[in-house]
Amino acid sequence: MRNGTQLGIALGMAFVIAIAPSAAYAGHAADVAGIVTQNDLDAALASQSRAEIRSRAAVHELLDREDVAEMAAGLRIDLRSAHDAIDTLQLDELERLAGLASEVDQVGGQNITMSLLAFLLVIIIVILLAR
Repeated sequence: MRNGTQLGIALGMAFVIAIAPSAAYAGHAADVAGIVTQNDLDAALASQSRAEIRSRAAVHELLDREDVAEMAAGLRIDLRSAHDAIDTLQLDELERLAGLASEVDQVGGQNITMSLLAFLLVIIIVILLAR
């Protein structure tokens, strides 16, 4: 019986050794699958969408300002084309332009003229690239 017991123990150990990696992988796969859920993806997309809407609105609001319209007219920039071009930008480009728009809002005096000019020059490039 002793040989039978040893054989049983050996077979049991072989079974455990054979199954252990599969069980460990299955547990790891469940952990990895649990990292990103559909809710996580939905939340990320919603967050990106909100950021895009905020950035786009900031740029459009600046383009709608009277001082910007006056400077744009002096530079012969068609603001309708500018608004249309803004709607074609990807999020990273849009965020950079919204950052410029934010800077224009924060400066005053002579600096606002330079900031607006820089912003409108970027708008010109955006319009040309959108065509």
